[in-house]
Amino acid sequence: MNFKACLVGCAATVLVGAGVAVIADDVTTQPSTTQPTLNDEAREKRADNLRQIGQLIITYVVNNNGQLPPNLAAAARTARDYHVALFVCSSSGSTIPADWGSMSADQKEQWINSKSDYVYLGREMRINQIPHAPQTVLVHERGDNPHQDMMNLLFLDLHVESRDLVDTHRLIEASKAAFEK
Repeated sequence: MNFKACLVGCAATVLVGAGVAVIADDVTTQPSTTQPTLNDEAREKRADNLRQIGQLIITYVVNNNGQLPPNLAAAARTARDYHVALFVCSSSGSTIPADWGSMSADQKEQWINSKSDYVYLGREMRINQIPHAPQTVLVHERGDNPHQDMMNLLFLDLHVESRDLVDTHRLIEASKAAFEK
């Protein structure tokens, strides 16, 4: 399913009055011949976080006439109910600030944009201005904590894949260029 079709389908599934979009997407991972390891579990947790971040982003897009959010915090602000744990993975060593509940909205946004375990490549532009949605990375894991030389990527069409680091870096650079056009 291409992103435009997903956006139309998503708009149809927005719950009236709730402002929440539910999107089904796929996760592609390397097949494992052994039992899951802690790295596999951490990679799956990060993939799940990316899917949920994708839902925050699509909610923003639907509420803003097809416009991508300027940053992750703007997408989170659109959703009334999200948990900050979505932006961290326990295997990274990142922690949620102990004073999160007393932080101002601006402080929370600053923390999400600077301390999250995920990097947002998008920028404030219309979704239909970006070609090749299935190959364009929208959000990726922070590069200092790969799992077994793999990294999860959220693509513009909202699918999540785990890719090797060489392929990941190539895709990220190509995606940065797509957002600059």
